[in-house]
This record gives sequence, C-alpha cells and structure tokens, in this order.
Amino acid sequence: MATLDTPRRKDFGVDAETLLARWRVEAAAAGFDARRFEACFGRAAVEAVTDTQVARLYERLGGPAGLTERASTFVRTDVIESIANAVGGSCTAREVEQLADGVLGLGACRGGGRCSDLNRDRFQV
Repeated sequence: MATLDTPRRKDFGVDAETLLARWRVEAAAAGFDARRFEACFGRAAVEAVTDTQVARLYERLGGPAGLTERASTFVRTDVIESIANAVGGSCTAREVEQLADGVLGLGACRGGGRCSDLNRDRFQV
C-alpha cells in the first residue's frame, strides 16, 4: 500500500552543477531549448543594503517597536529572523549574521546603548 511506504528523504547535498544538469534535462523534455532555459535564470536584480538602511534597521530593532516590542528579552535567532525579514534577498545568510552581530555588539540597542548579555544566550535592551 502506497500510504505505508516511507517517503524518500530529500538530498540536500546536491551541488549546483548537478542541479543545473538535471534541470536542463527536465526542461528539454518539456520543450525548452537552451536559449529558453537560460532565460529562466539571473533575472532578479538585487540591490545591496546601504549603510543608511543598516543604520535605520539597527535603530528600528533597538527601538520600542523592535526586538523587545512583545518581550523584554530576545535571543540571537530573534535578531537574525528580524533582519532576514527586513532585508529579504538583498543579503546572503552570512551578511545577515554579520548584521545580527552588529545589533548585539555595536550599539544598535536603544539609540546607541549596548544590548545587555544576560547569560550568553539571552539579551535585553
């Protein structure tokens, strides 16, 4: 019975070249030539986040409607999630982590004050 079969696990270890080769085969089977296939990629133009935007983001996260709007403390993952939501695809994961480090250590909380490290994992403004 199909419902009792264990679903196959996704292979997250596939490299980009293997994926592209697989997609080319699938696209060709669907009637896409090489030109139409290539037209599907590289279409999004992403603008880098400016220093001014970072300063505004830090100000917002450290303000009353930011990280402590609903709770008096927060963890690093709360900062990462807030930043990732704010910047969308304009930053890589590493850049989001660097911005989070900036929030936690470079005076982004409460208009220039440092975030207080309560116990290595929890912070407060």
